[in-house]
Amino acid sequence: MSKISNILLSPLKYKWFTFTKLPSLVFWGVKVSTLDDAKCVVKTKYGWTNQNPFKSMYFSALCGSAELSTGGLVMHHIEGNGNWSMLVTDFKANFSKKAVGVISFVCEDGLIVQDKIKTIMSSQTGTGAFDLHSTAINDKGETVASFVVSWSLKQKR
Repeated sequence: MSKISNILLSPLKYKWFTFTKLPSLVFWGVKVSTLDDAKCVVKTKYGWTNQNPFKSMYFSALCGSAELSTGGLVMHHIEGNGNWSMLVTDFKANFSKKAVGVISFVCEDGLIVQDKIKTIMSSQTGTGAFDLHSTAINDKGETVASFVVSWSLKQKR
């Protein structure tokens, strides 16, 4: 298990990490349930801290959860390959249903990340950009939103 997987999947370590680095995730109740080479799954439960006036999850909580599902996968794959800078350069979202109950944000682009990291590491500039997809699924198995997060990476040499 990678160091970042250990942090994101351990309740106590995750709470400290998010409290110091991403405090809004603590407030929204965002949790990582799966992180491996292939995918990252993040879960958020609709409640008082992430509600909007329309009795569904606020879009910022949805977007933050989607970003973590893609960013967790990137952090997992760059670990052990030196120091990197990560930056979201574009974000697209399509909301199709009210987000209530437990929403799972699934990014299964691990092989894409792995390939892009290798390409960036072998390039002369040590930089690159790519898109990752995250799908928000409710507890009935219905897609409530889909996201495309564009990441820019730079290997610090």
